[in-house]
Amino acid sequence: MSETPARGSRTGKSAWRLASGERKTPPPEEIDAFRAKFSSLLSAIDRRLVVFVDNLDRCLPPNTIATLEAMRLFLFLPKTAFIVAADEDMIRHSVAKHFSGPGDRHVSDYLDKLINVPVRVPKLGLQEVRAYLFMLAASQGDLGEDDVEELRLTLIAKLRRSWSDEPPITVEEVAAILKLSSSHAVRGNLDTMELVANQLAYAERVQGNPRIVKRLLNVIRMRAAVARRRKMPFDESLIAKLALFERCMDGEAIRSFGRLVNEADKGKIDLLTRLEAIPHDDDESIENEIPKEWQKHRPFIQDWLRLEPALGGVDLRAVFYLSRETLPIQSVSVGLSQAAAAALEILRKTATINSKASKDAIATVAEAEKGDLMDELCASMKRDLDWSKIRADFCGAVLLAQSSEEAHARVVRFVDALPKVPAWMASLMKDKRQGE
Repeated sequence: MSETPARGSRTGKSAWRLASGERKTPPPEEIDAFRAKFSSLLSAIDRRLVVFVDNLDRCLPPNTIATLEAMRLFLFLPKTAFIVAADEDMIRHSVAKHFSGPGDRHVSDYLDKLINVPVRVPKLGLQEVRAYLFMLAASQGDLGEDDVEELRLTLIAKLRRSWSDEPPITVEEVAAILKLSSSHAVRGNLDTMELVANQLAYAERVQGNPRIVKRLLNVIRMRAAVARRRKMPFDESLIAKLALFERCMDGEAIRSFGRLVNEADKGKIDLLTRLEAIPHDDDESIENEIPKEWQKHRPFIQDWLRLEPALGGVDLRAVFYLSRETLPIQSVSVGLSQAAAAALEILRKTATINSKASKDAIATVAEAEKGDLMDELCASMKRDLDWSKIRADFCGAVLLAQSSEEAHARVVRFVDALPKVPAWMASLMKDKRQGE
């Protein structure tokens, strides 16, 4: 006598279906049924379903393809749309790997069936990078929401007109919108953003990529914070330039740079002075001069050497110490008039605090331009981190500050940012105030 198979066993399930007339639904029919029910639901609620898929390019190829195939279930349903943000090259790589190396045409055909309206976002330009940096600075400060929103709208309006001859927004205009005092921490951050914007917008292997920009900015901030805590002399633009070198060069080239710093007299690399003196388009001379570890990066080195600030004659020991753990530039600063540019050169060489030549030069500069002149003078002073003795350029800055409240506010901000104010500098400023 035979026994009836239990319903729970595999044999029992088959027998039960035969006896009851049940039929297993094939996957295609299940998918069609699901699509029909889902489409009916969307129609009933009268809503459009928009699905945002981000970071798909970060998935491993099998997961990327599985996600794309899952999307196919919904792509052609009414009132359904997918917005996929991803690096196209990485997605194409995943498709090619999944299908074992098909030709480019087959990869394109596959993606064309999924992506109906491709939108390729252009790389950020200089003005977009500046706007992004300014918003980062504003959003990380304890500022009023209305002021930050006004800045956002102003920046958007400026970017929409960036094709015209309208000048870009200045740091001073940003500070005014945010209602920042000259001593506010965010005001200092804006200056740092302005220093690094050019480098981040045009440097090879960065080119305005927001993710890389933010990462490099975090590196710069971290190193600047370490320098302040350890009372080390530093300049954000120097930190940024070296961080860029690290980003775009390999480990061997970075170690070579470290050896040059360690072997140089007082950390001043003569090689950089020679390289910076070579014309940018003199490929042969640059190739003959650079170390062998830099040879394969020569195109980057040629552009990197042109970035401000120049490194020749600068003591790089402190800035390289901070980093050890681990394209042609267009300036957007307001251009100085001929009179202000001439005054800048004279102020850099101010012999004494009573220099008649410096006072006469300041007198030729328009009042509205003295703040910009002070910015240029401060930027120049940052390139020499030796504050052990009285310096001619700072004497010039004191004289300029005496002639303008705006220039005075900017040099005070510069002094406040120093890790340690030398006694001679404090005395000089104090004596000058008493003499006014």
